[in-house]
This record gives sequence, C-alpha cells and structure tokens, in this order.
Amino acid sequence: MSIRCIASGLILMIAASCQSTDETARKELDLVAVWTQTARRGAEAWSEGKVPSDYAQRLARATVDQMHRSERRLRTLGRAADGDRTAALAAAASEMEQAIQSGDRGRSENALRRLASAGAPLETARQNAQ
Repeated sequence: MSIRCIASGLILMIAASCQSTDETARKELDLVAVWTQTARRGAEAWSEGKVPSDYAQRLARATVDQMHRSERRLRTLGRAADGDRTAALAAAASEMEQAIQSGDRGRSENALRRLASAGAPLETARQNAQ
C-alpha cells in the first residue's frame, strides 16, 4: 500500500470518529439532564426519609462536581448560555448538599425548586439540539 492510501484511510477514520460540536453539546446536555433528575430524586427520597443523609449528601456532591465539568465542556463548545444554566444547577446542587448536611428539609425544598427552574431552559435546549 502506498503512503497516500494509508494517509487517506487514517483521515477518513479520524473524520468518521469526530462528532460535530452540536452532537457533542447535545450529549453533554443529556448528561446534565440525567444528573439533574438523579439529584432531584435523591433529594426527594432524603426528604421522605427513604435514603440516609450520607448517601444523599454524596449524591449532591457528585452532582455538583459533574455540573462543573459539564459547564466547562459546554463553554468550550461555545455554549456560554448553557454553561451559565449548568453553573446555576451546580449552585442549586451545592445548596442541596449543605441542606442535607445540616438536616434542613426546608432548605432542601428550596434547592429542589432551584434545580427545577434552572433545569427547565436546559431541557428545552436539549430538545432543540436533537
């Protein structure tokens, strides 16, 4: 085989494996949606006494960490508005973590409302990206 054939094959393989920016953003928004729903369900279960505080607190912390990673990725993809909304979700998850740590169910309810309101525009953006 000639060098040109090998180079052409490599270029085609690389091009086929690359995702578009929109596809990458959509997958990131899907990830944010899954983490948001998981955090909400975990906080609701904690409020109802169905899961221990340490589990709910670890889930909230993992959500905060994931939201920060997703925020950075979305900003890198040129999706600053989605990055801002994801940062708001991280702040709400952090508030939830602190509420669970202190045993404050009222504050947890407030964080749940913030998660819902911050997550709604991202859900719309995610659906529009499909």
